[in-house]
Amino acid sequence: MKKVYILLAFVTAVTFAFAKTAETNGCTDKSAVKKTYVEQPILSGTVLDAETKKPLNDVTITIKTPGKADQSITTDAQGNFKMPTLAQGSYTIKFEKDDYRTGEKTNVAVKANPLKLSFELWRHEEESRQNVWDKHNFFR
Repeated sequence: MKKVYILLAFVTAVTFAFAKTAETNGCTDKSAVKKTYVEQPILSGTVLDAETKKPLNDVTITIKTPGKADQSITTDAQGNFKMPTLAQGSYTIKFEKDDYRTGEKTNVAVKANPLKLSFELWRHEEESRQNVWDKHNFFR
């Protein structure tokens, strides 16, 4: 029975040692690790077709920061995007997709809290008119 207690104490000590190492990941100042993680702003959202309200995939989203390199991401099949590595500040966000008008939001304020946007893109006028004609079967 004494061997079981010793083994249990050993396993517990090893578990705590690994947990401590994983938590700090080589950093001895735990407050710095937690502070960096908590204050990391996240910008996410969805892009929809303005006419059909359906999600748009493969929309290129460019985040412009004055004096810094632009960052770009692409929406997934459900029209969602996520940019997890932004510093706090004000941004201009550009939305581009073939056959759609380019959209832009200016002065988007990113703070420590996550920010979720919803944006709609309009088809080019010629494409939109053709969809109306097709929808109503004017030439069939």
